[in-house]
Amino acid sequence: MVSLTIRVSGLLCLLPIVEKFHTLPTLLKQLAPIRPKQLVQDTLAMERAVRVVQRLCHCRIFRSALFPKACLRQSLVLYHVLTHMGFPVEFHVGVRKKGEEFIAHSWITLEEKPLADRTRPGIFKHVYCYPPKTTQDLHHSGDHYGKDKPFATVG
Repeated sequence: MVSLTIRVSGLLCLLPIVEKFHTLPTLLKQLAPIRPKQLVQDTLAMERAVRVVQRLCHCRIFRSALFPKACLRQSLVLYHVLTHMGFPVEFHVGVRKKGEEFIAHSWITLEEKPLADRTRPGIFKHVYCYPPKTTQDLHHSGDHYGKDKPFATVG
């Protein structure tokens, strides 16, 4: 558990830097393991890992303006940790309109069930999934998607 804490803390410290230079699809490709592990149905280990990530993501230092918004920060780190543990999680982005502004939110799912997310289901219109599942998602998963702007506004 100590090595997980150190790895998560290190990744959280790097997020402000990597988010400035990579598009979201590129970063997600880099966060995923090169060779996916075989899934080991160790839900207890997964639940412990989720708790560690949640606890670290909500530390005061990582809530400063320097770091990505809470949902993005937590979703990226959970995606990294759980894919490396062999769980086939998916990263999602949704948007909704509130008055004149758009609000984005990101979350992770396992078998189409949100993990560590308290947002009411269906409140955000789903606009992106990684790894891609549909033809529309395949179109948006290439390096050209979001190439001109960093993704720091999700959250």
